[in-house]
Amino acid sequence: MSLIPITSWWKRWSKSLRPGIRERVLFEDALKLVHDRQSEGLPASVEDFARSLGVSRQKAEQVVARLNQMGLLVRDPRGEIWATEEGRRETVRIVRIHRLWERYLAEETGLPPDDWHRRAHELEHHTNDDDLRELERTLGFPQYDPHGDPIPPEAGKTPPLRGERVDQAKPGDTLVISHLEDEPHARYAELLSHGLAVGMPIRLDCAGEQSVRFQSQGRTVQISRDAAQNLWVRSAELRPDQQAILDGRTLAALAVGESAVVRGISPRTRGLQRRRLLDLGFVPGSSVTPEFRSPGGDPTAFRVRGTLIALRRDQASLIFVEPPAETA
Repeated sequence: MSLIPITSWWKRWSKSLRPGIRERVLFEDALKLVHDRQSEGLPASVEDFARSLGVSRQKAEQVVARLNQMGLLVRDPRGEIWATEEGRRETVRIVRIHRLWERYLAEETGLPPDDWHRRAHELEHHTNDDDLRELERTLGFPQYDPHGDPIPPEAGKTPPLRGERVDQAKPGDTLVISHLEDEPHARYAELLSHGLAVGMPIRLDCAGEQSVRFQSQGRTVQISRDAAQNLWVRSAELRPDQQAILDGRTLAALAVGESAVVRGISPRTRGLQRRRLLDLGFVPGSSVTPEFRSPGGDPTAFRVRGTLIALRRDQASLIFVEPPAETA
């Protein structure tokens, strides 16, 4: 299986959703639903299946009956549905595939973060064991997906989910984002709208009944209490690059002729885009000076490592620097 480029064979696979494949998608999505419920100590119900899978109750009953016949689910007299041991093993395999694909999409393509889950969901149902092993080798056997979710290994214990919810931290704490839960999508979209990403440093101001407020990238961010349920953090002593990101001074803020030192690239910049900025010379420790701007103010030509590199403002705002006073 050739993993790069993804676009062509993803389109080819997505067009191959024959009736038999669509049934497989329903079965595997049903198993993941039961897994999610059981991870919270709760059973699933037929109503849960119908709502989550977007099918009628009659169809949901058929899916449950078929999975029961396959020995993957059991249904008790009260109608509560649980996964069997074999069902749990199969579900863990599906979760592993999904999170590896999310990691691949984040690192090897230019897809935006709010597209990773949907594309990985398409791909997970078409990945056999050989594809899975090659995918894992290509990625270097990662432990976490780009949202900070642990990736179950083929054997052994799954790594723990790192940190705690942001509203459990203490005001004044300096933290690093360790997990962004991508479901429900509305909460995830709210977090993305503030430019948040796993690995980004923040400083908590307060956690109120309606909202949570913190400092991030040199500005104050306020998110709803609902969105805070999807934001996990861990305490950390910040490295120089993380401190620069928290302070929020970027190349875009420099005046023409004002020098600074590159300290880090935003954690929301991943994969191809991140590698391109590094290849252009914007590596930590590099001295950089904006030499001139276009008449419209964008792009700007930066002198870095003896070369003039033109960046748009949105690109320059992803590169964090030390303030000139600290650089001196």
